[in-house]
Amino acid sequence: MVFWSVVTSPQAESYEKFLNVVRHRAELGDADFSVISRRLQQYAAADLVGNGASWHRNCYADTVNSHEVERAEKAYQRKVLLTSRDITNKENMERTSISTCERPFTRSVPVTH
Repeated sequence: MVFWSVVTSPQAESYEKFLNVVRHRAELGDADFSVISRRLQQYAAADLVGNGASWHRNCYADTVNSHEVERAEKAYQRKVLLTSRDITNKENMERTSISTCERPFTRSVPVTH
């Protein structure tokens, strides 16, 4: 049996940090954070405080873990780099095909006089 420790009265700064990290990880395309961010997009930290929002200690810790955030940032950077390389390769291929086939629809016709 698993027991989850619930933080029932987080500090005000924890709400702000939580929202900022969720939004940041969503922008990075990190796992489920896009869905979580959309669900929380209408709320500010003050709303969470006012409504007495709480969370599982482990869930909060996993969300704001700096190592996990850094991992997500590196994965995003790799994705951006690969995408930019793909675009560059595609552009190079298009330029090459244009320069090697200047008149692709012509054919040699024997000239008779």
